Amino acid sequence: MKDKSPQSGQPHFQGAPQGVGVLAPAEISKGVYSNSAVVRHTLNEFVIDFLFQLDTGAQLVSRVIMSPAHMKSFRDAVEHNLAMFEEKQSKH
Repeated sequence: MKDKSPQSGQPHFQGAPQGVGVLAPAEISKGVYSNSAVVRHTLNEFVIDFLFQLDTGAQLVSRVIMSPAHMKSFRDAVEHNLAMFEEKQSKH
């Protein structure tokens, strides 16, 4: 959940403690492309399957499992970043 800090313009992660770096193995930090997602939930967790969908079918590229509390934070971060994106695009 990354957006730009209003003061510095530098990316930061919402929900990450200030001053704590995020370490990731190279394989994970390069990311994956997804053009579709499936969201499911149980009483205790949400599961998001990110897919790469082609005419011949879909391939699971990543699965993220999080608690309902973290899902709410994720939703808020996505809504915030989407609003910033849409505002920036409306100026062009």
